[in-house]
Amino acid sequence: MPLQILVAENDPDTMQTTVEALESEFEIIRATDLDEAREAVNSHPEIAAILMDGRLERDPDQKDRSGWELAAELQATGICRAPIIMFSQYEQTRDNDAARAAYGPAQHVPRITYLGKDVEDLELIRRILEEIHLNVRLLTNLEEVPRYHQPPILAFAHNGSNNGFRVIADELKKKGEPTHVLDNLEELKTSMNLHPSAMFAVDVTNQIGLEAITVLHTQRSNLDQNFYIAALTGDEIRPDVLRAGIDAFVTKDSPQTVASEIMVRKSEFKIEIERKQLALRQYRKLVTQLDKIKGSRSQEVSAALHTVERALDWPFLLSNEKVILTSLYLQLLHAKKSGMDAKIEDLSIEGATMLAQDRAAAASVKDWIERARCSSAEFALTWLEDDALSGDVEDKDE
Repeated sequence: MPLQILVAENDPDTMQTTVEALESEFEIIRATDLDEAREAVNSHPEIAAILMDGRLERDPDQKDRSGWELAAELQATGICRAPIIMFSQYEQTRDNDAARAAYGPAQHVPRITYLGKDVEDLELIRRILEEIHLNVRLLTNLEEVPRYHQPPILAFAHNGSNNGFRVIADELKKKGEPTHVLDNLEELKTSMNLHPSAMFAVDVTNQIGLEAITVLHTQRSNLDQNFYIAALTGDEIRPDVLRAGIDAFVTKDSPQTVASEIMVRKSEFKIEIERKQLALRQYRKLVTQLDKIKGSRSQEVSAALHTVERALDWPFLLSNEKVILTSLYLQLLHAKKSGMDAKIEDLSIEGATMLAQDRAAAASVKDWIERARCSSAEFALTWLEDDALSGDVEDKDE
């Protein structure tokens, strides 16, 4: 599925040559003036990059900084959080504070960088892809990026081998679900890090499929990237495949059946994406609330307690989340009457921070709960089995 980029250019001839240079690699959204560019960003927050003319209103006027001013505005508001490449024949990088800051140590994200219009077509494509990749690597809170909620389907077909993916991709396209087929591991490594989230379909009946899955687990550029791996299997699943960290198994069948199942799995993935965004927003809010308690003499815990109660009511909690949330709930109930000392405040903030980091999926909850138990009886959860404190158990939706 092509990445979507915005080209903002007021000269018709330059717009046409730029689109012709890029349309084989990207889906292009055009804007021919300042208002159209601003409207395009608001209407298409999922764009991956912006190619912006420095002078969007009056080309001959050296005082026209409209493109630069819009770039600074978009960077400040973070509407789409896409990298912005100033594409101009007039300005030089050294003459622009915004571009200079983009290369400096106090780097803003998304970046604003500069590229002259005399660049070759392949270099222009390379530069845009490089900025998209860097943007994914540098961004924090990826689940807040609009593109995170529109994961593409990427199918791994080793060296164009006839494993049926191209036919399956055609079936997905018929159903309105464009799918990009990746021909080799190098293409996989490049494509995976252009997306904050993605669904991968991988044939694991051969060894190269397992190598592809290892790449997906170990070579992502941002640990917050969310990848869903659907493995195409035969009637029997080998033990090494079961241990490979796969989210769903799809038995090989007709292209129509496999395409339909992939679409169902993607729907489940998108629901999980929304759950994750909801959870992480609330957990970051909880950290802020607990920080305020620590810095306040009154130690008013009602807001934090309400946030924890709300989270405990979700039907999709993982075991680590349940352990931490229940511990915090008991401690906050006690604190409502008796307050908290500094050590308990710090432990509570530590627990909430683990939740705010990918729902405590990789956290050492057992270590935290043991230290919390030693500090306060209110943290004690005697009904929990040791398995629930290991961080290895995941609950199914209830």
